[in-house]
This record gives sequence, structure tokens and C-alpha cells, in this order.
Amino acid sequence: METKLKRRITESGFKQVWIANKIGITTAALSYYVNGLRIPPDVLARLADVLNCEPAELVGNVEEVTA
Repeated sequence: METKLKRRITESGFKQVWIANKIGITTAALSYYVNGLRIPPDVLARLADVLNCEPAELVGNVEEVTA
């Protein structure tokens, strides 16, 4: 299942390496967060700032809509 963070990063066009460097974390840490592991509040706030959104928009999984 795709996480909201992963979708937002994909939509932003930014590379994960650039985002990790911009907010001061390792690419390995960002990878954990992208794959749905708990994001510390301070990191979540920095990610939201870089991705120009609210922190709540980055938490959880993308829900699939079925008809």
C-alpha cells in the first residue's frame, strides 16, 4: 500500500536524496518514513514545510477507492 508521504514526494518531483539533505536526515531514515514507519514530530514538520503541505497530509496510507 502506498503511503501519503510517498505519494506527496512523487507528486512534488523532488528526489528523496534532496529532501533528506534539505531537512537534515539520512536517506535511510527518509526511506523508513516513506515506507510507513513512525515519523518523529519534528521531522514531520520539516517534511511538510519542504513539501508545502500540512503535516496531517503526510501521515497514513493512501486509501484506494473502488467502484
